Amino acid sequence: MDKVELRSSLIKALFPDSLLLALDGTEYFSSQTIHCASCLHKVHRNGSITYFHQMLGAAIIHPDQRAVIPLMPEPIVNRDGTDKNDCERNAAKRLLWERMRALFYTYALASMRQLFEALLYGLKKPTPVFGFDSA
Repeated sequence: MDKVELRSSLIKALFPDSLLLALDGTEYFSSQTIHCASCLHKVHRNGSITYFHQMLGAAIIHPDQRAVIPLMPEPIVNRDGTDKNDCERNAAKRLLWERMRALFYTYALASMRQLFEALLYGLKKPTPVFGFDSA
């Protein structure tokens, strides 16, 4: 059994009947002269600045399937009023929280933990409570 088969069998054992979400960041633009307000930047030791754009790509995968389902990429951009560059971790949180929360917008989810529990254990839609006036 080679490494790929071992990894595939381990994933299937840990997550039976499940799909996995693969995340990876990539840089798709870089320049020392052309830049915009959304550009991330890196200041080098010699004082020059490199401007760049990055994104977080996501795909739904399964060890037995060669095909993957790519999801909409999440841009890695500075948020309003911040000087520090954004990172893949924050983009992943936004991707998972904001996009997944949009799928479950009819449910009352207040945290990422509730979202994960809903995805792992299922989520029952709350039944409306009706009040009756006995008068």
